[in-house]
Amino acid sequence: MKKILLFLLAFSLLFAVTGCKDEGIRILAISGWSDQHANIVRDELETAGHTVTVYAVEDSVYKKRIKSGDYEIAVGGWNTITGNPDYAMTPLFHSKGDDNNGINDPELDQLLERASVELEEDYINTYQQAEQLLLDKGYILPLYANYNYQAYNNNVLKESSIRKPVSRGMALESLEYNDSTLNNTRPLNIRLWFSATQMGSFDPIKKNDGTNWGLNTNQYIRLVNLTDDDSITKEASLSLNYGINEVKDQYYFVIKNDTYFATLDANKNVIQSDLVTAEDVKFSLERAKNRESVKGHGTSSLHKYIEEVSIITQEDYDELSAELKATLAEGITGFTVADTGVGSGDNYQVVRVTSTQPFPQILNYLAHPSAGIVKKSIVGDDQDAYGTIDDTVTDAGKIYASGPYIVTDKDDLALTFTKNPYYLTSETENQAKIKTIVSKYVPDNTAAKNALESGELDFAIKIAAKDFEDIQNIADLTIDQVLSNRVFHLSFNLTSDSFKELEDRLAIAKVINYQNYIAVIEDGRGLPIASPVTPLLRGKEGYTIPTLAE
Repeated sequence: MKKILLFLLAFSLLFAVTGCKDEGIRILAISGWSDQHANIVRDELETAGHTVTVYAVEDSVYKKRIKSGDYEIAVGGWNTITGNPDYAMTPLFHSKGDDNNGINDPELDQLLERASVELEEDYINTYQQAEQLLLDKGYILPLYANYNYQAYNNNVLKESSIRKPVSRGMALESLEYNDSTLNNTRPLNIRLWFSATQMGSFDPIKKNDGTNWGLNTNQYIRLVNLTDDDSITKEASLSLNYGINEVKDQYYFVIKNDTYFATLDANKNVIQSDLVTAEDVKFSLERAKNRESVKGHGTSSLHKYIEEVSIITQEDYDELSAELKATLAEGITGFTVADTGVGSGDNYQVVRVTSTQPFPQILNYLAHPSAGIVKKSIVGDDQDAYGTIDDTVTDAGKIYASGPYIVTDKDDLALTFTKNPYYLTSETENQAKIKTIVSKYVPDNTAAKNALESGELDFAIKIAAKDFEDIQNIADLTIDQVLSNRVFHLSFNLTSDSFKELEDRLAIAKVINYQNYIAVIEDGRGLPIASPVTPLLRGKEGYTIPTLAE
């Protein structure tokens, strides 16, 4: 009798873990992106005795099935495109997160809320505690962080001009030929990786994907930027200086008066329009935070911490602390606040962004392409229509660019960027070096490698890991392995009967070996993680990657 009871107990545990359906454990993946990962998960679980069915579906179907709970394990990932830990953790793991998989843990909420208002020296420990909790409670199974790969023809491009950004989009203005006399005459052929069908919009707030980084990072200026290693900088931004009040809920930006919008005439020549002003900044950020400002708004969640955007008066400025005023006026002779109109000479407009709570990480969101500055008088006429990608997009007056480049031509094979000579006119070091850049649509990574070898491309991002060594052996090509904030992990459906219990989730964790994924998918190049925040904290003083207790 005891043996029968033990057998029934073992069978019931196996049944609980494998689910109540004939498919057993249903693994959900995104076709063409995480299906390789799902196949390894299936093999590992089947070796451990589980019945597994993999569903590799399109991205839109994947998201619908996640929301409906139609899965047991989801193979997903996250790329922290803003470079800050809040973006890495809150959407996925806070109970009110936009991409939450059913986690509702008050202790975890408290940690994430506390970390969001802390500066780096304090939030490192807080996020580390949150990672440990995620592991101990089996909310996710971390796999690995991968690298970005970019390659270029070293006979054509100057090595020192090739940037290696972790989060931000490639800054095209930095690229320069070895022979500088070619900068104004030879079009540079590049691959920003996205295809014609993947292109989102020339309106920076409508999409939050690679097209936004590739296109709108270069077409619109922002109040601040990210450095290549994810620190906040005012370099090549619209802010001459910026400062934060003591409470850390008000952010002040002194607006430069040397940057103009560019547009196109009937012959597609780049022509000068009006100065970029504080009114344009206020308008751009208010529409960025307003989910209803345009149909299909894709980035409002990034700016939900903005409560108010205002242009401050001289009276407002006089009430600031002496320390903050000194920060804003640093290096400016005869600094005067221009209450209205356009600043000129030593008169500058100052914009104040007030956050819904003390939140220093708001600066990272202001560095995202969706916080790019658009022209109020143009976009305001028909916000939904602005930036629509169609055959007329490069007609005269369709686009007004405030960044280093403006798109001047588009067809099914390529997108042409032309230098905006009216961008940061007094900062020649930050202006675009190459006049014309042609981004060719090469959606396949292997095709990108072949195009580099043939000379069709001069520069390409999104090279496959498996091609790394081959390109290294080609004398005319240089390939860079760049750190990435992109991670892959497994998530459980916590509403499923199969994985409501911690012991069932931890049982799966014991058979998942992250090294298998790095070896097979990344050709042996990858880094262990505890959560999506690991790449942002790795190497910082006081941080150790948490691990699951044996």
